[in-house]
Amino acid sequence: MPATTIAARTDVPVRRAREVVQRLLRHRRVALWTDVARAKCGRSVQAWFFLQVPARRLAGVAARLARLDEARLVVTTVGTYNLAVCVWMRELADVTRLEARIEDGLEGVRIADRCITLRTAKRAGNLLDAQGRRTVRAS
Repeated sequence: MPATTIAARTDVPVRRAREVVQRLLRHRRVALWTDVARAKCGRSVQAWFFLQVPARRLAGVAARLARLDEARLVVTTVGTYNLAVCVWMRELADVTRLEARIEDGLEGVRIADRCITLRTAKRAGNLLDAQGRRTVRAS
């Protein structure tokens, strides 16, 4: 998104918008990413893990899981589970292997639930077709 658009939407001068974005990127407070259809990147299986992590270890465990190549999203939550992890895998059997790797490598961490996403209908404001490609911008 151009700095002019950010400036207009946030009601700040363009120069200020540009400086803020550059500072956020430089200090790694934000990251840029390009979204791609799972099938096009060879990772057709999407799974969610719902973890129970001791509170004192939550930030460290989340940071470690976020570094996994398979991780798409790692978020802290409130409720029965305090960490949710979305991963993209090459095949269904990889889900179980990653689950074991997580539990074996992170003492005290328990994967309390998991699920497989069969189809994603909408992502980042876009409606997706059966292959996960954008069809139209959703309103």
